[in-house]
Amino acid sequence: MSYLWLPGIPIRVWLRYGVPNRFQWERQSFFVAHIVDSWRVDTGWWRLERRACQYWQITTTTRVLMVIYRDELSLEPAWFLEQLVD
Repeated sequence: MSYLWLPGIPIRVWLRYGVPNRFQWERQSFFVAHIVDSWRVDTGWWRLERRACQYWQITTTTRVLMVIYRDELSLEPAWFLEQLVD
């Protein structure tokens, strides 16, 4: 089953060497086992609705596939969970 949240659910992320290695969602910690893919989206730069995000498709140590992203336009680190595939 796949779950998709738009624009995303706020999460807290810890980095190691500049990449996510752990995050917290609903008071539960998840550890990153593998980074499957990473990509950057920068749209709307030609108008007022610009969106710039760095996405990470990861698998957790509990073998769940998730997509998390960081809003690059936020003044403080703003991380979100966008998709979960179990």
